[in-house]
Amino acid sequence: MSMTDSVDATGQTTLDDIAVGARLVEALVHHVKKNGAAPIAYPALLELGRFLDPKDAAMDRAEPLGIAMKLRFVAAFCAAQAAPNLACLAVHPVSLRSAFACGGDAGAEAERGAVADF
Repeated sequence: MSMTDSVDATGQTTLDDIAVGARLVEALVHHVKKNGAAPIAYPALLELGRFLDPKDAAMDRAEPLGIAMKLRFVAAFCAAQAAPNLACLAVHPVSLRSAFACGGDAGAEAERGAVADF
């Protein structure tokens, strides 16, 4: 690849995605311990992450609009650990659907079941 080649940045993971994604893993684990495999809306998940680490600047800047890449990191982390996909617990606040690729509603429910059994 040369300096003049273009790069599609849409699928690129940034350091911010990793930093916030790691905090979201912690927040989702905390959520599961407290509430089981119940879905959690994006804003509530970000708020929980901020509550658990109030001095984290990356977490403080995080917004629901950019949460998809952070949840991709969460899913990849869970897969690498042979753990259920915690990202499927995060849902849109209005539709209550997981925007993350969990295999549709049935796939998301199956993942939530796997989280509950883990």
